[in-house]
Amino acid sequence: MKIIAMFIMISFIPAVVVVAESPSKAPRPIAIFKVDFEDAKDSVARTILRHQRVSHAPKGGHGGTSGIRVAYAGSKRGSDRVVMQFKLARPVKEASLCFDVLFEEDFQFVKGGKLHGLGPANPAVGGEKVKPETWSSRLMFHRGGGLKTYHYHQKMSQEYGEGTVVSDFTFQKNRFYRLTWHVRLNEPASATNGFAHLFVDGKRVTENDNLQFRAKDGPHTLIRRFLFSTFHGGSSGRYAPKKPDGTFATVYARFDNFAVYPGLVVRTREMQKQEER
Repeated sequence: MKIIAMFIMISFIPAVVVVAESPSKAPRPIAIFKVDFEDAKDSVARTILRHQRVSHAPKGGHGGTSGIRVAYAGSKRGSDRVVMQFKLARPVKEASLCFDVLFEEDFQFVKGGKLHGLGPANPAVGGEKVKPETWSSRLMFHRGGGLKTYHYHQKMSQEYGEGTVVSDFTFQKNRFYRLTWHVRLNEPASATNGFAHLFVDGKRVTENDNLQFRAKDGPHTLIRRFLFSTFHGGSSGRYAPKKPDGTFATVYARFDNFAVYPGLVVRTREMQKQEER
């Protein structure tokens, strides 16, 4: 009887079971912007590839897929600007920009330069004075292969964007990195509770908190645009890639798998495979 009683007691002890949901069964986030350069008829891909400094890399993307190759032609401004803006499918208060980047063996980081980001209907860039409804949030490559955040926000203390250098990080050349740039706008517009957090290959590497991106409410101040923006500079030849004889050089980087999602989405390889099915 003691044995039977013990069995009955044990059978009623509540069990705690942790089940890891299969990624294939997880809800797929819906991108509000996406281009991977696999479809030659994609209108966004065609627009990007029309730029004179951008070329198609049929096997140059991540994992041997299609991507793009950007030429950074040295100039008195740093390097030629490769800058475009694309409207998102809908405006949001919080979004994650994901993309893959590889700097080729010849790439010179020099004093740094711009990488892609997010902005409102009218982003503030290029030393423009920030207005209540304008802001932008981008990334930068930094001297020595570093990585830096870069914002135009309402509390700026200088003419150009402000940000922080990611500590203990250096880009290795000829290697793809997946960057996720998670931006949440301040709410309400008078608050300083906005933030931007950066993930590299799924790991959070830096946090910029207590930001007032906007000082005016309204749909035009929301996250509305993907900012395709990459070049050396700065605005002087000191930022330019150069040959050993001191003349300007052209160096290259590759990009792939651009996507913007509402909210926080740290895009994994598994997610990308699901989207491609």
